[in-house]
Amino acid sequence: MEKARECETKYLEILSMAEKEYEDIPPSDYFRYGFNLQKRLRVFKDSHLLFLYDSRVPANNNLCEHLLHQFKRKLRQVMTFRSYERLEYFCTSLGLLGMLRKRGDNLFESVAKMFE
Repeated sequence: MEKARECETKYLEILSMAEKEYEDIPPSDYFRYGFNLQKRLRVFKDSHLLFLYDSRVPANNNLCEHLLHQFKRKLRQVMTFRSYERLEYFCTSLGLLGMLRKRGDNLFESVAKMFE
């Protein structure tokens, strides 16, 4: 827990340093990315650092990126979903298959049981 507080303190120090720099040199209309980022990091601090205090939260979002990659690959194959309902079916199916893989179940047998 002490290590988590140290990380949070360092996070806040970095944000404070960024705020001071933008006070000295305000961002231009064309280069606001860093300024907007430091504002978002301050607003969503609790969400960004949740993994420090809750061990159930992964420290990275590799799983989300992996699932998004699956979706984008399918989207390239079919070009578009004909309805929002079909998109929901696809996302639900991906979620179910991911859950079965994580549990270590046999995918074929598990899906066959669902359709019985």
